[in-house]
Amino acid sequence: MWGIEWRNKGRLAHSGKLATLRCESDNFRRTFTAEEKGKPTQIHLAGADGSGLQTLNWGGGTIQNVLWGDERKFLYVNTAGARRGIIWKVSADGSNPEKVVEGCGFAFNMAPGGQYLISLIGGGDKAGIYEYSIADHSCTMLVPDATTFGLVFDRDGKSFLYAVPSRR
Repeated sequence: MWGIEWRNKGRLAHSGKLATLRCESDNFRRTFTAEEKGKPTQIHLAGADGSGLQTLNWGGGTIQNVLWGDERKFLYVNTAGARRGIIWKVSADGSNPEKVVEGCGFAFNMAPGGQYLISLIGGGDKAGIYEYSIADHSCTMLVPDATTFGLVFDRDGKSFLYAVPSRR
């Protein structure tokens, strides 16, 4: 995995299997994972230029996505351990993993202010886009039968954007 600022290009991590996960809305923080057989999965957090590289070991299941929580004090980690996903909350230093919700899909984005996660269940009888209320611990379907590769909140947190794959 290489930093993307061309002037200061350098290796960030080396592994048998790397996956780029997110570019945060501030366009600075990046997350990616590294997997090697027989070792815990590593979550890497870094600036776009490779600065501030931090590595967390993860043993809570196969990672689908990682996103920063409100105020950058913690992370939300999606794992594919259940058919409809598990969302975990973990401190930014990798400590105190806590299961937030199981069966409300995979979180793609957090609303500004940190009140909601927007998530997706990609198939089956519960397929659709969901909103998970952090305060109420409730999971509400917003768009039934939706399939997409990404969900992004608008800056005001009152609307979101998703791409609909073409069906031929």
